[in-house]
Amino acid sequence: MRTAIRLWGLILVMAVAGHGQNRRSVIVGLKPSPPQDEGSSVGNHGILFFAPDQWLAYIRVNGDHESVVTRFPDGRVEESETWDSVTDLAISADGRTLTYVGTRDGDSRFVVNGEPGPAYANIDSYIRTVFSEDSRHWAYVATRNDDRMVVVHDGIADPFEVSYSVRPFFGPKSGKLVYLARRIESYDPLTSKNFVVVDGKPGKGFGQVVGPIQLKPDTDEPIYIASFGPQENRFLVVGELEGKAYGNVYAPRVSKDGKTIAYVADLNRQSFVVINDREFGPYQCCIGNSDLVMDPDGRRIAYPAGEPAQSGRETLYRLVVDGVPSAQTYERIENVVLSRPGSPRSRVAFTAGRGSSN
Repeated sequence: MRTAIRLWGLILVMAVAGHGQNRRSVIVGLKPSPPQDEGSSVGNHGILFFAPDQWLAYIRVNGDHESVVTRFPDGRVEESETWDSVTDLAISADGRTLTYVGTRDGDSRFVVNGEPGPAYANIDSYIRTVFSEDSRHWAYVATRNDDRMVVVHDGIADPFEVSYSVRPFFGPKSGKLVYLARRIESYDPLTSKNFVVVDGKPGKGFGQVVGPIQLKPDTDEPIYIASFGPQENRFLVVGELEGKAYGNVYAPRVSKDGKTIAYVADLNRQSFVVINDREFGPYQCCIGNSDLVMDPDGRRIAYPAGEPAQSGRETLYRLVVDGVPSAQTYERIENVVLSRPGSPRSRVAFTAGRGSSN
C-alpha cells in the first residue's frame, strides 16, 4: 500500500493505492471518494484541500494522461479534460479560483476554474501562481515561442520581458501587480536596462535593480535599490526619485503609513544611516543591516554605532536613538528592542558588553 498523508487542522487527507484490487481512492476525514478506474492513480504531488468549504481537488493520473478531479461539499465530483501532464495546482485564499498548468502536445496552458488560457512554450514552475489579497486577480510567468519570459496578468500578457530575480507580487492594499522586467539592448550588461513595472506601467531603467521591491503604503510608489551598472554605487529609488549613491545600500525599513523610510548605507569603509534623506554619520565601524530597528509608526529608530576606543586597539559602540547617541559606550550591542507604540513609557532594551566611558 502506498500512502500520502496531509493534515489540515483536524481533517485528514489521504491518497491510498491498494495493490490487491488495483483501485485508488482519496480519503477525506475517513470518507473515501469514488474509487478510480483500474490502471489509474492519485498523484500525491497534487492534493489541495480547502477547509472552510470542505472541498477537495487532486490530480488524477490515468496511464499517459492526467486530469484534475474536484469534489464539492454537496457530493458533486467534476473531472477536467485530460492533459499530457498537470502541474502547479493552486487555489486562491477565498476558495473561489482553482488554477493549474495543463500541458498537451508541447504547449502549456494556464487553466482557471476549468477554462484554459492561451498556449505558451512553457509556464514557469519556479515562480508559481500569485494571487491578489482579495483573490480577484492572478498572475503567472510564461515563456513565449520566441523564448521571451513574460508576466500574464488576468489572462493578458504584458509586453515586457520579466526578470527572474524578483518574484511578481500584488500590493497588499492597492492590488496592483508589481514585478521586475528587463530590456536587453545588447550582450553588454552595461547597456541592458532593468525596470520595475507597477500595474502595467514601466518605471525608469537602470543597469541593475536589487530586490526586494516594496510599495510605499501611502502612494503605491515602488521602493527599491538600483545602480547604473553592475560595478557602480547603489542608491535607493522611491518612485522616480533617486537617493544619494553609496558603495552599498541595504534594504530599507518603511513605516506603515509610508511617511518614514530608513536604511543603512556604506561608503569608503564608513557607515551611514539615512532617514527620509537625512544622513546620520559617518560612523567609523560598520552597521549591519539587521542592527537598524524602527517601530511600525516610524517615530522611533535605534541602532548601534561604532567608534575607535581611545587606545585605538578596539571598537566601542554607542546606542543611537532618534539620532542621539548614548553617553555610555559598550564593547558590543545586540538585540535592540523598542517598546510598542502607545506604551505608557518609551523604552529601549538591548544586550551589551560593558566598555569604558569617554
